[in-house]
Amino acid sequence: RLDVVDINRQVIPASRFFDPWNNRVLSDPRTELVIQDARAHVALSRKKYDVISSEPSNPWMAGLASLFTKDFFSLVKERLNDGGIFAQFIHTYQMDWPTFAMVGRTFSQVFQKGLLIRTNPSSLGPDFLLVGFKGNSGLDAQVAGKNIAFARRSKNLSLKNYRSLYELIVSEDLRGLFGDGRINTDDWPRLEFSAPKLMHTNDPVIVRRLREKRWLTDRLCRICLECDQARNAPT
Repeated sequence: RLDVVDINRQVIPASRFFDPWNNRVLSDPRTELVIQDARAHVALSRKKYDVISSEPSNPWMAGLASLFTKDFFSLVKERLNDGGIFAQFIHTYQMDWPTFAMVGRTFSQVFQKGLLIRTNPSSLGPDFLLVGFKGNSGLDAQVAGKNIAFARRSKNLSLKNYRSLYELIVSEDLRGLFGDGRINTDDWPRLEFSAPKLMHTNDPVIVRRLREKRWLTDRLCRICLECDQARNAPT
């Protein structure tokens, strides 16, 4: 089952333009559409989820920074089942390193076991996912191998080797990547005020820091190397 939550009712008719790509998800009887502020839904609902994803608009829009606070991330974690996964969208355009790192640092305080994942296979940015796990479990290649069969039912996916997705992982150590410093909270909403000031900023330091401070386990490095060798092998 899938709960889709959006604060703006006009998004629903607009979503029809994307029916060829979203598999008419809102028409599926297993989908429940909730017109509500997502944070209110997470705070007031007693439901538990295996996966929660949050893709709000950019944090420079008024009120959006409240979806990047430690308090909100803590609410989300409470709504996850043990072993559950949370994916949070974050971007690097019109952003500087201190602000980007503050969001990642805030996330890592709640999800001690987490990843930074790029969404563009060919470059480091500009969009990323912060992925957190509830409990001690993390990525499991065997689970991915079983679940990829369901993902392949989508018209949008053509993936021969699911292990190639591991190459999108930037770092497995969020605390080491983002370091110590300020965090974003409800009572100290620093992102609410810093994000609008960065509207015309593109900070090259972000990519440089990500390259310098990223960290991957030996296991993941082996998987990425195997994928690269398979891709370049003669056919």
